[in-house]
Amino acid sequence: FSEKYPESSKNLIHIPNLGKVSVIGIGVKSKGVAAQVFNILSNNGISIEMVSSSDINISCIIKEKDLEKAVNLLHKELIEEEK
Repeated sequence: FSEKYPESSKNLIHIPNLGKVSVIGIGVKSKGVAAQVFNILSNNGISIEMVSSSDINISCIIKEKDLEKAVNLLHKELIEEEK
């Protein structure tokens, strides 16, 4: 990236051992969904380093070692419990 876009990459910082988990769908803009996502992660010892969101997704940067656990917890709480 830095070779192809030298000007854009001057201020990029790479932080190892982090990953992104996202909740995607129209329902994420519903009231309380973001708080629910944050609570699920924090109540299970998963620290959120950064958050990004739009009308259809909420993305959290977390430690790479917690990615699989986070995906499973979010799926269980947000998808399976809705059925």
